[in-house]
Amino acid sequence: MNLSKALLILFTTINLSALTFDQNITQTPFSIEFGVNETIDEKLVGTTSDDKILTCVPEINATIEYKTKSIILYTKDLHAGKKHTCKMQNSKINFSTPNFELKSIDKISDYKFVLKFNDKVSANELKQKLAINDNNFSIQNSFEKAFVIALDKAQSNPAFNLPKDFSSEFNATLGADLNITYSKPLNEENIVVENEKAKTLTIDKLYPQSLNNGKLAARIYLKDWLYNDRNFNKFIEIKGVKNFQITNIGYVIDENKTDEIGEDFYYYFDIVSDEFKALNEYEITIKKGFGDNWNVVRDDSTYIVKMPNLAPFAEFINDKPYISSVGEIGIRSVNVSNLKVVIEKLSDQNYRYFLNFKPQPNDIDEFVSEIASKNYELGGVLNEFSSHKIKLDFTGVTDGIYRVNLYYDKDKHTSKVVYLSDIAVNAKLSKDEIFVFANRLGENIMLANANVKIYSKKNDEITIGATNDEGVFKFSKKDIYKDVGSVVVSLAKEQNFLIINEDGHINKDAAYSLKDGNQTIDAFTHFASNLIRPDESIKGVSYLRDRNFTPISNMPVKVKITDPQNKEIANLTYQTNEVGAFDFNESISSELSGRFTFSVIYAGKILSKEPFYVESFTPTRIKNEITLAKDKFHAQELGKILLSSSYLFGSKASFLNGSLEIDFVDLEYKNEQYKDYKFKDDTVKNLALDGFYKPVKLDENGTSKESFVIDINDSVQTQSIANGIINFNINDDGQNVSASKLITIFPKQNLVGIYANKNFVEPEEKVNFKTVVLDTKSMKEVKSNLKFEIKRRIWNYTTDAFNELRWFESLETIATFTQENSALEYAFAQSGNYTVVVTDIISKASTSIDIDVSGYTYSTLMPTKELSKAQIKLNAKSYKKGDELSADISSVIKEGLALVTVESGNVKAYKLARIKNNSANVKFKLDFDFTGLYVSANIYRLADEGSTPFRTHAKVYANADKSDRNIQLLLNAPKSSFTNKDVKIEIETEPNADIALFLADFGILNITSQPSPNPLQFFDKVVSDGVFDYDFYDRLTGYKLNAKTLNFGGDSAANMLMAAKMAKYESPVDTKNIKTFYEATKLKADENGTAVYMFKTPSDFNSAIRIDVISSSKLKMSSTSAVLEVKDDVVLKPTKLSYMINGDEIEGILRILNTTENKKTLNLSSSHSHNLDINLSQTSVNLQPFENIALNFNIKAKDVADAKFEITATDEANNTFANLNNITIINAQPKSTYAKSFSVHKSRKFKLANGYTDIAIDASSSIYGLLAAMSKNLISYPYGCSEQRSSRLLALLHAKSADETEEKDRVRFINSAIKELSKMQNKNGEFGYWSELGAVDSFASIYTADVLFELSKAGFNVDENIKKQAINGLKHHTNGDNALYAMYVLSKNSKASMSEINQIYDTKNYTKTTLSKYLMASILQAVGYKNEALMVLKNLDVVKTENESIGFSSNLRDKAFILYLHATNFEKNTFSDNLAKELLTKTNSARSTQERAFMLRALNAYFADLKDDKDVKFKVKYDGKVEEFNANQTINLNTKKGEFEVEATGDLFITISSSAYIPLQIKHAKEKKELDIYRTFVTNDGKEISLNSLKLNDIVYSKVEILSKADLVGALNEITSTCFEPINENLANFTRDEAVTNSINLSHQLIKDDKDDRVLSFFELKGGENAIIYTPYRVVLKGKCSLPAVIGENMYNEAQNDYDLATKSFIIK
Repeated sequence: MNLSKALLILFTTINLSALTFDQNITQTPFSIEFGVNETIDEKLVGTTSDDKILTCVPEINATIEYKTKSIILYTKDLHAGKKHTCKMQNSKINFSTPNFELKSIDKISDYKFVLKFNDKVSANELKQKLAINDNNFSIQNSFEKAFVIALDKAQSNPAFNLPKDFSSEFNATLGADLNITYSKPLNEENIVVENEKAKTLTIDKLYPQSLNNGKLAARIYLKDWLYNDRNFNKFIEIKGVKNFQITNIGYVIDENKTDEIGEDFYYYFDIVSDEFKALNEYEITIKKGFGDNWNVVRDDSTYIVKMPNLAPFAEFINDKPYISSVGEIGIRSVNVSNLKVVIEKLSDQNYRYFLNFKPQPNDIDEFVSEIASKNYELGGVLNEFSSHKIKLDFTGVTDGIYRVNLYYDKDKHTSKVVYLSDIAVNAKLSKDEIFVFANRLGENIMLANANVKIYSKKNDEITIGATNDEGVFKFSKKDIYKDVGSVVVSLAKEQNFLIINEDGHINKDAAYSLKDGNQTIDAFTHFASNLIRPDESIKGVSYLRDRNFTPISNMPVKVKITDPQNKEIANLTYQTNEVGAFDFNESISSELSGRFTFSVIYAGKILSKEPFYVESFTPTRIKNEITLAKDKFHAQELGKILLSSSYLFGSKASFLNGSLEIDFVDLEYKNEQYKDYKFKDDTVKNLALDGFYKPVKLDENGTSKESFVIDINDSVQTQSIANGIINFNINDDGQNVSASKLITIFPKQNLVGIYANKNFVEPEEKVNFKTVVLDTKSMKEVKSNLKFEIKRRIWNYTTDAFNELRWFESLETIATFTQENSALEYAFAQSGNYTVVVTDIISKASTSIDIDVSGYTYSTLMPTKELSKAQIKLNAKSYKKGDELSADISSVIKEGLALVTVESGNVKAYKLARIKNNSANVKFKLDFDFTGLYVSANIYRLADEGSTPFRTHAKVYANADKSDRNIQLLLNAPKSSFTNKDVKIEIETEPNADIALFLADFGILNITSQPSPNPLQFFDKVVSDGVFDYDFYDRLTGYKLNAKTLNFGGDSAANMLMAAKMAKYESPVDTKNIKTFYEATKLKADENGTAVYMFKTPSDFNSAIRIDVISSSKLKMSSTSAVLEVKDDVVLKPTKLSYMINGDEIEGILRILNTTENKKTLNLSSSHSHNLDINLSQTSVNLQPFENIALNFNIKAKDVADAKFEITATDEANNTFANLNNITIINAQPKSTYAKSFSVHKSRKFKLANGYTDIAIDASSSIYGLLAAMSKNLISYPYGCSEQRSSRLLALLHAKSADETEEKDRVRFINSAIKELSKMQNKNGEFGYWSELGAVDSFASIYTADVLFELSKAGFNVDENIKKQAINGLKHHTNGDNALYAMYVLSKNSKASMSEINQIYDTKNYTKTTLSKYLMASILQAVGYKNEALMVLKNLDVVKTENESIGFSSNLRDKAFILYLHATNFEKNTFSDNLAKELLTKTNSARSTQERAFMLRALNAYFADLKDDKDVKFKVKYDGKVEEFNANQTINLNTKKGEFEVEATGDLFITISSSAYIPLQIKHAKEKKELDIYRTFVTNDGKEISLNSLKLNDIVYSKVEILSKADLVGALNEITSTCFEPINENLANFTRDEAVTNSINLSHQLIKDDKDDRVLSFFELKGGENAIIYTPYRVVLKGKCSLPAVIGENMYNEAQNDYDLATKSFIIK
């Protein structure tokens, strides 16, 4: 042990031994914090330990966390009611835990209650000492602290008694006798708000009713309609009745009115409950508030209602039609003394009709005839339901379809259709085969030698056959799955059928295999790196093979690359080689960053879409790891984490700083066994889990041991499951490196799941709910008591301060009941939107499901079990031809018959097995070819009685063993190398194999966690389950009933983000400052199977390179990987900077690592460019073997330019190690540009703003000089929406190029942009605003067509089909606001309709503005009506632009449009000359591209015949100098203050331009202006923070508030401080709090783009809208840091701009 380490341990020991308690205690159920008098050593603060530094009585075993002035003990030993004494050396402290107590009593029913204690209790202790007044009890279930108490007799409010010596398992007692009488908790929903505006509703009486559905009700008659949009239930209380429903309101039919009701009562509704008993009296209270917004009860009123006798009622016990011929049909009835039963049978000739057209029971009158009838005297006790059964075994009854009719009480009738037979029909249908199995319902035997008929959906007979000795019949026919409609199986006089419904199959994941393996093709793509920097290339290889693993050889393949806005940026063609592979190396040139897509297309079908990322990133040089003993945690549990970091070249990342963060998010639990169940309660919004943050300091081994507590407050309702996202961040001397891991949190002991068979129903329609409760530790089903709450969604409203209505939704409980977890059948009486919430009473875990009810009535509960699933366990994970497959089958069916099949596209083999003691085993010899198998098992039992299902089912997948596809592959590469050295890689594989080799910096691959390639796994696809299983067991009635027999003689934007990034927003940082390394190459093995590749490691690399190899032949593939550590003996690793801001003074870290076993003595030196200062804190160091030390250095940015610095180390042997860094020093503010045009008559003085000293003057004696000036910055590629692109194209068409290169760019841009713009045309010929599929803006679409036609006339190539379609598109707009513009474009192209022109002309719709008049006149001129055209323009002297104008209008744009229309259609006159002169004076006023484009076009057209004056000369006077020039040239001046004068001998047109970094002054205030930008910095909870208070590794958000008075297409440019690192949310696993969520949603089209030195945000706002954009940053460097301004502007009007700058610098300490 070295001396420094020994001293550290000694100091730590002394520090802890000296601690004394300061008597301050903070206690939670899971922890206790002791304050101490001393300050704990900072090296220990934040760490955890299992060492015992104190002793306690009773004993406490704990994990200890050290704080600065306290220690925290995390333990499960803090039991209730205990007194503890703890000692540290001579210091002592006493404390007590909360008293042991009964925490709560919950009521399940009058027979069942739950007692919960705050600590563990013995069931025997509770049984012996609990007493309940006037009752006996048993303990039904116990859960450590909770017990279900079952009473012998019902009590609503039992009294529970426990003696004072009742104790917990830890011997704590109550201390006093406990006597508690249960009382119902207060229901907050019963709070009533008085509605003063409503009429008083008076209810004189409640009327007892016996309904026709066997239920009793209390009826309320009403004079006025009541709207049932509120929860009536909460205003009704029935003494002794817990659950009841309110029906929808009904109409009183006149013939049913009685004198007692009264003539004025037209409406009613019923209060219905299964708890109502006949002839019993009930006290029903209608409470104050009952009613609606118009009629309301003002005072509570109580009514005594005596229920009548039940009305005679009879019904069938269930509606399942299938029943064995030996079976019994169940009915139940009440107060029915006489019952007539009539049996009708469907005639044999109508049998096939019934099978295929499936009429309803009441629709078969004409197809049935009566075969038996009998009257019965049922007897029975008054008002008690009795059960009976009908057995169809009388003479003449054979298998068939029957209708059983029940007639009673004069005119009452109900019926049921029954399919009677003892034959069970089961079918398996695949694409080309049907497999039929027949067995008996009354016996566990198959049905041999039975006739089988297969009918089509059109009732045609497909085939006839017979079952074999095992009850099986198979028939094959191509595409038989399309035709099969039903199967009929008969034996002698027995016959039954199975209807094949498309959605009636048992295996819901089935999908027909419609293509053979050679018809289904997949593409595997691997990138050398799926993360690249802007303007780099995406490199990789793709393989195409079919499902039989055959390569798609020597075939053409297309590749489409799309950007994050799904815009196509490349369309490429490749040719596959003999193994179906092609490699690619494509440069990605895009203005966007983010997720791009590489799509492989073959034969017109997209085979794969692989994402890759273009981001401004820096490769990492360390790797973080998070190690946990487990990944699932429960409430009040301590989690322990080992964090570790190491450099990619192998050394430990010692003593680095970072942070540990844990955030919690909702998790939707999924379970394959219960995949249709929902385990999340949407009514619970609170996770009750607080995020966790802690600074981290790594030790000498690059590790840190940390802990966290899942501290959950039991009293807070929370979700039952959540995800924890652990983020481990390390500051690698200026660069953040992160790792993340997911954990699962279970705040509750149990999980509850719910399933509903339907979620949209009519009133009275039954919904079947199933529930399951899972223990969160074992994830196995457990029995528990559940509370069901039926809640109705109610909309309420309030008014805000502006008296505007604000609606909000609430849930009101209308019914509550409890039962064990199983299922229920429930019918909703009223229409509305409901939420069913199910809560486990013991653990308080809950779930919810939504049900929509569309109409009007009521319900029953029917517990069942979710037991219909069997289990199959196979003897292997994969199989090949010739193997034996052994399957263990198990099921809840104890004795039965199993049909087990092996399937691959169809049934390949089957076996029948006897199920004994719930299980069986079957074996199959796999003597056929396959690429994947399914093993299916159907287990059948006697269809007699009991809760066990009649059939259980399971199907599992078995992989095919594809080891023969694995090619031999061995990669020989060194494990380490120096930088800038040649490395040899040797690959051994099969002779002549095709090899793809990838080399990539591990520091890039780690950012996206890109895995090594595994093409074999990719092509090993799971074969779809192509065999559909059908039977009728889910609609089968058991044939045995416990009831009296009635004998018949026997017993379901495009992302519109803007891409218009103008060059002014681009980063000046040289992208080459950040070096990346990734390569992909193709090799060919020689005849010996060997391939060799040489490459040179990069200089200054010191990282790791992952080597990936894929080898393939026609029949085989394989892949392997290796890691090459690249490191020098001495590694110099200074803080990595790609840029600095001028004025920065950064405290950098120089990390020096000795990677050898030898000591090193190093002399250090540095060199740097003139615009940097750099100072090392030391010039020599001594390093132990493998030691890692960090030195400080200061670096100062002095001037804007590219810069570099180099640090060199020389050892004793004169070996030199160097590290060169290229950086760009940028200005704190973006470059400002001055560009304005002027006309000079004789002389003119100019004074530019401070900073504009380098000036260019473009002088011309012609108007074209002015036009050329206007063309500056317009010759660039068109991006954006159709309007933006069209404006830029129009500007490009009329722009004047400065030189030949610019002219070539102009032509190239136009030709390329025409193609892009053409792609935005939809099928109607219109142009989508953002894309072909996007919305159409009328003006923008017409404008686009206009520009394309003008380009075509100018000689540019526009596709004829595009122009033809554009004419059609224009015709869609000849009505409406833009009709004149559309007609103008049509008339220019001789496509205008004369009738439509005449209509517009006659109606005078063109007279509103000067522009509309000119459009009308131009239309008339184009069609030859010259006189009429001149009449339209008669008496024009001023331009009228008020009122309305066409889209994207501005005065300047409209005036330019008018001048253009005049120039191209009419003679010059005084009006046009004055308009032209006005526009000449306003060339500097054009703010948008569209304004510039229209002005260029107008002035070009108007001055087309103007001649140059070659003899004009001019002088420039500045700084005491005078220089003389000829016109028509550009001159450059370097002035002191930007002041000069121009004198000319004639009229001169000049353009003055200058670029400079203009210092922005401090400005930090909200202002009322066209565009206001205001920035603050906030923490994750949204609270403002001072930048000077930030520390290293802190996370801070830039909060930019934007207000625009007008509609805005905005750009926000935020240069990043050198001390900050933007958190790239495309790559980082980063979670924001709600407080820092952008207020701009998708409708505002926000896009954020992270560059090396700035974050750009592009967005849209409506006028008057506020927006807030948050950008997260991490503090990564110390020092004096410049703070650039944040600048925002309207991209269509640069005059609308603003910035915020609160301070010019800040300090990070």
